[in-house]
Amino acid sequence: MYSQNRSRCADTILAGDWRHESADGIPLAEMEEPWRRIMETPSKEDRRMPARRQPEDWSLVRPVTAEIVRQALKSTAKSSAGPDKITLSDLPRIDHEALASHFNLWMLAAYVPKALQSGNTIFIPKEQNTRDPLKHRPITISSFIIRLFHRILGNRFANEIAWNKRQKGFMKGDGVAQSLCSSGR
Repeated sequence: MYSQNRSRCADTILAGDWRHESADGIPLAEMEEPWRRIMETPSKEDRRMPARRQPEDWSLVRPVTAEIVRQALKSTAKSSAGPDKITLSDLPRIDHEALASHFNLWMLAAYVPKALQSGNTIFIPKEQNTRDPLKHRPITISSFIIRLFHRILGNRFANEIAWNKRQKGFMKGDGVAQSLCSSGR
């Protein structure tokens, strides 16, 4: 809003309306309703039994060390803080041994603390000047702590699982370009 209409932005902030409006000036209730219907619809049960393609690999849940935490921090890009307001620049000040211990406890318990299970969701328009909530992409920003934990696990999965060569989602690289090139378009 600031780059498009600074006066309206100032009025929205001063009136406190920013708490109830999305970045596009669409009331949040109007944005949330169609997405709430989609996200709260129960999934269809999948009764298929996947065939095991490789043996169980318990190395994916081996203990996280302080050194692994340091390496993951180095490869993490700066971005917005989550609901806890912790930024990437705050993480090096947190004891890496303590973070590693927490991550290991979470893996052992198969549970992440409730405080880290929430995020801030924003809506990014897929096309310009649309007021259609379904033409916005919901992006949820979680705590940097949980993002760091997910990065560590994601690196393990990406490096240690034999993926199908057609797997593009959640992998490093431009999956759209690779898919288009391999489809002959």
